Amino acid sequence: MKKRIMTIVVAAVLFFVFTALHETTAIAGTVSDVSETGTTQSSSDEIAAYKNGFVNENGKTYYYLRNKKLKGARKIGRYYYYFDKKTGAMYKNAFRKVKGEKKYYYDEKGHKVFGYKVINDKSFYFDKKTGKRVKKGRYMGMDIWNFKRAGDINASMIRQRAKEVFAYIRKLDKKNGKKYVYGDSGAYPPCTDYRISCERLVDCVLYSMGFTNQPAGGYKLGADGTTMGSWLKSLGFKESYGVKNIKAGSIIFMQDPLHYHMFICDSISKNKMKRYDVGSNPAKIHRLKQPLTTRKGDIIDIHDGIVVKNKAANQTIKLRKSGFPYPRATIVRVYNLP
Repeated sequence: MKKRIMTIVVAAVLFFVFTALHETTAIAGTVSDVSETGTTQSSSDEIAAYKNGFVNENGKTYYYLRNKKLKGARKIGRYYYYFDKKTGAMYKNAFRKVKGEKKYYYDEKGHKVFGYKVINDKSFYFDKKTGKRVKKGRYMGMDIWNFKRAGDINASMIRQRAKEVFAYIRKLDKKNGKKYVYGDSGAYPPCTDYRISCERLVDCVLYSMGFTNQPAGGYKLGADGTTMGSWLKSLGFKESYGVKNIKAGSIIFMQDPLHYHMFICDSISKNKMKRYDVGSNPAKIHRLKQPLTTRKGDIIDIHDGIVVKNKAANQTIKLRKSGFPYPRATIVRVYNLP
């Protein structure tokens, strides 16, 4: 009798151990209801057997928990997802609207996006903690971000925003029929009076990122670049001299015997640079098809101490390091992110 009881007890223990191990291996993760801030609202549910996990059906992705489709905002493992409240279909490559406004974005894997993201050639920034779209208003077709220091942005942001400014100013404003022309803006925010020049391009790009502490018309270039340069340094940009310091995303001030101007480097390779720049001819913008690509005037050679040809402006420019002993020594000031 005792032997039979012992056998039954051992069998029961083995059954429970086996069941526990089986359930553990069946768990694909934990699922939580979450708010749009990414915080957990309720305790996690273990994913049991039956129809569980991610399932593709008719071109849509769903997540099943015990044969039931999840809906709404959920955290699964390390990632945040959103499943349509009616159908349960996962949001992919899509904005999530709140009260009719696009607030959150989910990438191609359905993951909620945090931080910087380019979507359909437009740049967005989503709060790193909540994923909420950062938008302090709209400017030249872009969201205004809230950055205050150069150390908080990156070169890709500068290049992309410069690209978007050019895309915007090339378009005819259908509402009032105005078109951008070359000139020094006197408006605030800068260039909202349909005038733009080389340094105003820099003003526009930085304004869109949240650097809105600018005077009417934006910061201007002095003969030595100090007005704009002082502002850039106050934001945390690092100033250096000579073309050797130019890299993608650099803001560049150049003075030569003919003129001085400012532009943004898009990319650089083998002493050739693609740039975002605005010029006049004499009162119309004639270089707005940049970033410069393949036309004859598209690429500027950059070297220290030799004569090169700026084909876009049909000028011979001597690019030399600061201090070259001429009355108007060529200066190349470079402003890079820290």
